[in-house]
Amino acid sequence: DDAIQSVTGLALAPTTGDLVVVGIFGGTINFGGSDLVATGPDPDVYFAVLDAADGSEQWAQPLEASGLSAAGLGALSVGASHAFFGGELGTVIFNGGTLDVPPSFPLEASGTSDAFLMSVGL
Repeated sequence: DDAIQSVTGLALAPTTGDLVVVGIFGGTINFGGSDLVATGPDPDVYFAVLDAADGSEQWAQPLEASGLSAAGLGALSVGASHAFFGGELGTVIFNGGTLDVPPSFPLEASGTSDAFLMSVGL
């Protein structure tokens, strides 16, 4: 679609060579599996792992975000686990869990923004 779709970070998983991708998107984005659909007028964040051999989707999830999303990527691979990080203003929702920024997110911001770190075992 014609909504924003941007890659903000890439990494290679050292044990498999898979491509780990993070970015922001509006509308709908698809990496070869199911559609990821943005939840509102602000861009959401996506995380995806693509197979090293053929580029097929191994895993992809949206991160619903209200307000400004500033996604970056850190990919540390130990076995089949990857770590993603980013910055967020507002509320972060992932797989049904909600992190309100601030005050319940465990990292205290010096202003109104904060960071998140998420580890994903595939």
